[in-house]
Amino acid sequence: MSKKETPHILAGLDSSATDDYIISFLDQNAAAFGAQKIDFIHILKEGKAENADESIKERLLNSVHNAFTRNDIKYELHFSVGDPAEEVRNRSKNTAVNLLVLGHKKSEEHQLETNKLVKKPVCSLLLVPKKKDYSISKICVALDFSELSLHTLKHAVNIAELTGAKVVGFHAYEVPTGYHKSGKDHREYAEVMEENANKKAEVFLDKAGIENIDIAYAYDEGGEPANCIAQFARNSNSDLVLIGSKGRTSAASILLGSVAKELIETLYDIPLMVVKVKNENMDFVDAIKKI
Repeated sequence: MSKKETPHILAGLDSSATDDYIISFLDQNAAAFGAQKIDFIHILKEGKAENADESIKERLLNSVHNAFTRNDIKYELHFSVGDPAEEVRNRSKNTAVNLLVLGHKKSEEHQLETNKLVKKPVCSLLLVPKKKDYSISKICVALDFSELSLHTLKHAVNIAELTGAKVVGFHAYEVPTGYHKSGKDHREYAEVMEENANKKAEVFLDKAGIENIDIAYAYDEGGEPANCIAQFARNSNSDLVLIGSKGRTSAASILLGSVAKELIETLYDIPLMVVKVKNENMDFVDAIKKI
């Protein structure tokens, strides 16, 4: 990024009720994500941007103007035409966008529209669900103690410093096949796995230079780490969940692409941030296939 570039957020609007969630979330939290500018964008499927339906333009302009009250962050509303995925991806590539913000809803039509959009993202992605309040007092970070996991935790700490939130890490572990060869039963070996995870966490936090971070552990007996993460996030009253886009450790890692994908399909009630190193050559179509 050149010195002249100002990191900013790209927020996709679709002229639905979801827009209100996105604008409200950013009005409360935009500065916490390191952005000094927000580009709100609405993609027209046909016709020319300059000839867009005036009622849509007026409605979106009013929505942003009335709901986004911050004076410390600049914003612009853009109308474009073409394939939504390509338009947003190109804008993200060619500008200093460090975070793409989209609404999070279950509708099949929404999934179809966003599947292509998140196929090969070039920056981190934040999904905003419908909520009454988007204040952030607790941040949950899914950890597997990999390098990307460290990068994700540092993101969480930065957000926490700007919001006053508490950060809590979460690690789900499984018992590997062949555990019986150790002479321990399933539950006993699970205790060994948690002890090992604790040791890894100590080294991990020391390397990160981060102190006073609580890490919770859960035995993923059913082999469903995304459900473990979602359940912990809800039970701990987390206001934001962060997960790395793809793990780089062993096959037992909780942050594989499939886990991120499953978490996106499971966690519709808490804002979810999928952290990615911008422009890293990583295709995680499987990790975030559906929204």
